[in-house]
This record gives sequence, structure tokens and C-alpha cells, in this order.
Amino acid sequence: MDATDTRKDIVHLKNGAPVKLAGTGKVLGSFAVDAALIAALSVAAYYMAGRNSLSESQPILAAIGTWIGGSAVYGMLCFTGRTLGCLAAGSAFVRDSDGGWPGPFRMAWICLQHYVLIVIWIFGIIASGGAGTSGKAPKKPRIYHRHIDPAGTRRLQQGF
Repeated sequence: MDATDTRKDIVHLKNGAPVKLAGTGKVLGSFAVDAALIAALSVAAYYMAGRNSLSESQPILAAIGTWIGGSAVYGMLCFTGRTLGCLAAGSAFVRDSDGGWPGPFRMAWICLQHYVLIVIWIFGIIASGGAGTSGKAPKKPRIYHRHIDPAGTRRLQQGF
């Protein structure tokens, strides 16, 4: 075990290749850019549906549908693991098994997790008043993808 293996931002994929995880700033930066893009699409859908709508709920449903569906479609379009937020922040998503690109369906799931399910989870915690856990020990999570720093991973694999 060398000095790089003791750092917390260096992990090994299932095939043994070391990668450098994206730092908190890169993760939050990519999330902010992507969330702002999806929010802008949802707001545009709200106003476009509101122009021709006879119903008061149609613009809200259009915004929610665009938020959920837009997240999935956005992920499918960014199948190489590099969303616009990742490009801006200098990070990427890779498969944990071999470090390859996730593909369209995996990226759709990743974007649904990051921009829909996490937001719902956070509002659920707020609505419950921060209720406690069941007291059971949490299971070790299965990891299917990693958010990495490609430049740092390249330097790590070249030995710098």
C-alpha cells in the first residue's frame, strides 16, 4: 500500500484501477449547473402551458412532468457520463465495475436520482421534522457508479 492508497479521495474500482473522486466543490458545482438547467426547462414549460391553459393545474403538471421527464431525457443525452454541469466543473460519472462510460439508461437513472429523488427525499425529511431512524444498522450500499475527477485520475494513473 503506497501513500496514495491512504487518501480518502482515491478509490479502487472493482477491476482494481485507482480513480480520484471528484471533490465536494466539483460535485456541488456540477449539481448546481444541471439543476439550474432542469429548473429553467421546468419554468419554461410552466409558462408555455399557462398561456393556452383553461385549467389552473395544467401549468403545474407541465412543470413537474418536465422536471421528471427532462431529468431522464437529459441523462440519456449525456450518456458519456459528462453532463453540462460535469463539463463546467471538470468531473465525470463512470461505472464502478470497469471505469467505462455509464451509457444512456444508466445516465438517465443517475440524473433521476440526483435531480428528482434526492430533492423528494430532502423535502420528505423536512416534512417529517427530521424523524429518526429505525435503530437498525445501515446495510453497506452497493455502488454502481462513481463521480470522478478525470484529470486527477489521469495524473494518478500516470504516477504523478
